[in-house]
Amino acid sequence: MIDKKEAVDAYKRLILHRMASVGSLAPALFLQKIGLGKEFQMNTLVYQGDQFIPYAVRKAANEPIEELQKYIQPWLTVDEAQFRITLNYKTEIPVDQEQFCEVLYIFDDLAVKWREIFEEHDRQDLVYVPSQSK
Repeated sequence: MIDKKEAVDAYKRLILHRMASVGSLAPALFLQKIGLGKEFQMNTLVYQGDQFIPYAVRKAANEPIEELQKYIQPWLTVDEAQFRITLNYKTEIPVDQEQFCEVLYIFDDLAVKWREIFEEHDRQDLVYVPSQSK
């Protein structure tokens, strides 16, 4: 969970340096200004597969989270080569720090929810192999 100080610091770094990251633990949220700097994009890792992305995880990636996505409209990117799924969002940079913090909190909540969903679906694709005892 992102705290207020982290969010405000990220806002300042984004304005001054065109990019910022939030969160000391992986996976962090990455922010970057786009074009002339009126817009920015956020992204964060929400799933990392082990040499593949299971079918149940792929299927879950196509089902939106309605209750949270009514506030912002992020999208998922599947990187087949790296076996990872990233949550992304692009919007105008709010002039007000409070608005910026609110967008960050919502995005972070969505990322946490996606991670939980993918973890649950990842476990569904595990195959139980009984041990053969002699």
